[in-house]
Amino acid sequence: MSIGERHDPETHLIPIALQVAAGTRDKLQIFGDDYPTDDGTCVRDYIHVEDLARAHLLALDKATPGEHKIYNLGSGSGFSNRKVAEVVREVTGHPLPVEIAPAAPATRPHWWPPPTWPARSWAGLRSRPRCTTWSPTRGPSTRSTYREAVRGGVRVRARRRLGGARAGQPDR
Repeated sequence: MSIGERHDPETHLIPIALQVAAGTRDKLQIFGDDYPTDDGTCVRDYIHVEDLARAHLLALDKATPGEHKIYNLGSGSGFSNRKVAEVVREVTGHPLPVEIAPAAPATRPHWWPPPTWPARSWAGLRSRPRCTTWSPTRGPSTRSTYREAVRGGVRVRARRRLGGARAGQPDR
């Protein structure tokens, strides 16, 4: 692949869940089900790729030579691993075997407690830098953000199996 992210090995929840639904993986492993969340699984933020692309374009417009800024972008809300798995089943119509595995240790410096991943993690929109006009437009407070991500992943994988996107159509 010459453009895009390299996902070998794949570590992202939605692509792995789609691989399971497509039958190219045996099961989806969810690491930990005893977190202090509604269903016991980790809650994470999901941002739609179109929102992310728009944020990058706005950042390019505002870039100042010699200045370095870091932005944590997100939808401002989170969804659990189990809820994402449910949506993959719903959108694909395929079974999705799930195995609960022990919580994976977090990759942090030895002096930084605790040694596991946080139960909840999402971007705070109130702390968004004032120098940008960006805000998510694709379902920041609904299930649509990760539902759209799953549907987009299904479309991309279908196009790849059929030999790519048709001329003049984006591969999304």
